[in-house]
Amino acid sequence: MAWKVAFREGAIGQNDMKEFDVDGITVLLTRVGDEYFAYPPLCPHQEEPLRKGLCDGELITCFKHIWQWDLRTGACAGTESRMPLKMYEVRKTAGQVEVFLEQPLVYEYDA
Repeated sequence: MAWKVAFREGAIGQNDMKEFDVDGITVLLTRVGDEYFAYPPLCPHQEEPLRKGLCDGELITCFKHIWQWDLRTGACAGTESRMPLKMYEVRKTAGQVEVFLEQPLVYEYDA
């Protein structure tokens, strides 16, 4: 796969999260300043939809268990041993926001 258009620049406001279908893959996109970031749509902890959580400043918080991650790096805030968010590469070109998709990013959950 390759770079795929997700949306026109400006479609996401500050502290906003939106899911987009990008070439058949659901991707959660956020914005910090003029930068955009993309992740799988589910929490790496217990498969909760991250879009139901809170995006505030540079943190995303899962509504179910209040885990938090750094939007820029995907690192889990507070505890090193917790699972980081996987991230897709994102770029802006000619007013479009594009996501690089080789395959869907997924987590291994406990059964």
